[in-house]
Amino acid sequence: MRYAPWVLVVVLLVGALFVSSQDRSGEIAELQRRTDVMDRLAAEANARYTALGDTVLVLRDSLQIERHRLQRERVVVRTRADTVEVQLRESLDSASAVLLDTLIAAHDEERSLWEEEVAGYQQESAILWRRIEYADSALLASAALVEAVRAENRALSRRRWPVKAVAVGVVVGVLLAR
Repeated sequence: MRYAPWVLVVVLLVGALFVSSQDRSGEIAELQRRTDVMDRLAAEANARYTALGDTVLVLRDSLQIERHRLQRERVVVRTRADTVEVQLRESLDSASAVLLDTLIAAHDEERSLWEEEVAGYQQESAILWRRIEYADSALLASAALVEAVRAENRALSRRRWPVKAVAVGVVVGVLLAR
């Protein structure tokens, strides 16, 4: 009978620790579930980001090559056009020269429209690069969040195991003392 109060205290302590442990187990399970979801979302975002980045890099390289090619062609075409224009002016009468001036003005207008379109594409490319940078920032923030949840999970696990060890040690000690 002299062990009865101690046994009661130990049983109550173990019960309280067990309930506390169960509460923490639920927290840990929830954190683990969140970590798994965040890992999956981070992996999906990383895959999309990588594919998008690769596509944009290929498109950017193609655009640069095309720009250089167009610049070279522009110089060649402008030189030929200047030569043809001089030759035509020398060989035409005044009415034909007016018609030539009209054609040149129409051509220059068309060329300026194409140049505006190219400038629009360049702006669009800059916007896409900013979107990629924002997506990259979001991916890094998501990875930091996943790491924070993992750290919290590890901290909860570390707090739970020493309590269990003490509780098991007390129970085993009481049982062996009998």
